[in-house]
Amino acid sequence: MNTELLLMGILPLVLFMIADSLRHATLGVALALVVSVGLCFWAYMRLGTVDEFMIIGISCLLALGTVSIIVKKTVFFKIAPVLSALIITGVMAYFYFFDTPLFVKLSPQIEALAPPQQREIISSDVFQQALHRLSLHLLWFVPAHAAFVGYAALKRSSLFWMFSRLAFYPGLFGIMFLTFAG
Repeated sequence: MNTELLLMGILPLVLFMIADSLRHATLGVALALVVSVGLCFWAYMRLGTVDEFMIIGISCLLALGTVSIIVKKTVFFKIAPVLSALIITGVMAYFYFFDTPLFVKLSPQIEALAPPQQREIISSDVFQQALHRLSLHLLWFVPAHAAFVGYAALKRSSLFWMFSRLAFYPGLFGIMFLTFAG
């Protein structure tokens, strides 16, 4: 399943970049939108649900991607992940400061997706504390990455923008490693 989620984040980017490199940026945006919606539907068919973060991301992508197609400027499409990241950061901050940290709150869903032999670990106090720390670390990492992607969208090439988007994954894995190892 983790590979499938990674594919959902990368495939639309790759399709956009291929079309953009062939000087068909508007087609690339349209392809990315269609594939993103298709992957969202596929995730729903596989999991039986679509999480709120996916809905936020796909909504921003559809809205700003449509604007990009209408005005024939890719910058709106490129800014969509920045907007969704900032909305998600706001949601995470609300839960962290005024309720239960979001990943602690979502631990029953995480537990349900885990293999049976790992479910006891997820419900342990140590793991719950790690999820609490992860929620805090993501409050600075997600907006910092969004700022980097925004800079790339506005000031750099499409290729640089794509690599700035993809930098999220090793950064997230690093944050998770440091959170769960420490």
